[in-house]
Amino acid sequence: MGRRLWSDSRCKKVALTDKILVIEDEESVRLNLAELLEAEGYQCVVARDGEEGVRAAWNELPDLIICDVLMPQLDGFSVLARLAQDPATALIPFIFLTALGERKDQRTGMELGADDYVTKPFSRLEILNAVDKRLVKHSEAIQQMRRAVSSMQTRLTTRVPEDFLTPLSLILGAAETLMSNSAVRSDPEQVRSTAEAIARAARRLIESLENYLQITDLDLILADATRKDQLLRSVVEQAGWEIEGVCKIITRKHNREGDLKLQVGEAYLMIHRDHLEKLVEALLDNAFRYSEPGSPVSVVGRVREGNIYHLQVTDSGRGMYPEQVANLVRQAEFDRLRFVETHTGLGWTLVQKLVDLYGGKVNLSSRVGQGTTVDLELRIKGS
Repeated sequence: MGRRLWSDSRCKKVALTDKILVIEDEESVRLNLAELLEAEGYQCVVARDGEEGVRAAWNELPDLIICDVLMPQLDGFSVLARLAQDPATALIPFIFLTALGERKDQRTGMELGADDYVTKPFSRLEILNAVDKRLVKHSEAIQQMRRAVSSMQTRLTTRVPEDFLTPLSLILGAAETLMSNSAVRSDPEQVRSTAEAIARAARRLIESLENYLQITDLDLILADATRKDQLLRSVVEQAGWEIEGVCKIITRKHNREGDLKLQVGEAYLMIHRDHLEKLVEALLDNAFRYSEPGSPVSVVGRVREGNIYHLQVTDSGRGMYPEQVANLVRQAEFDRLRFVETHTGLGWTLVQKLVDLYGGKVNLSSRVGQGTTVDLELRIKGS
């Protein structure tokens, strides 16, 4: 990142200018710092106080911000907090300038999300090293984000025909039958049956879209160290209660209230509540979808030795052949399998990604004609 990059195509230097916003109320420091940065090839924008600095950040969208801590009206901490609330400025690298010995200020700033500190008075080398380090790190984060987006684009072109177009084809086919077949239209039972088929296919399409969006968001989280760190600090304090609530909702959706066998204990799980709910929803949806009404589906959750929460979802449905299970585990997707209905791959991919994100484990076992069991291991707070 910065000013001295070589172009492979032209084999000569190319000047790339990074824009830096300096927020400093002391005029001599502000002007000297701006002069120093401009001499190094940076484009510099200056602000005399915190309020002016926030406006400049919103208007200029700099590549990096250098901000004094102690300023009248709006101090550096307040500047950082305000900019962090706006998605357009939240990820801009932020360096604080602080007086020698203000250790508590450094700790406060880091907790708010500051990237670095430079102590006043500082040398030319100190400030330039801090600036270069933060710009390089920010550039690497952007490249990582772009790779994640590219990966999602690839998935879009390869997965959409299987996961989205199949239920869409069912919807269109059933609708065309209603419109073109007079015999069907004159039979109320046939109309009802066809309408139900349309509704089922539409729900499957919506579920696939929701799973796809969840996977997309997880890819972006993995490319963003800050968001990932925040998620990994999440705790669900009443995990058993949360799991039970999701199970009851999914059971009602499939009209299988009498089939659910539920036995879950409480624990403080290290996972975001939304992601725990999505895990349970995905596993229970598949258990009900690929087992017959009237057959049992069990959900058991309990604490095991080693501070691990073991969650097991078991159905007594059609099951899978060993080679199908091996392929599923290897590819981390259900859409490689071929049942009577096309089995969407996005649900299993989402489960795998969520478990990996939180440092857990997942195992699948299945036998044809006997059913499928999925075992999850999730971390408990303090483990």
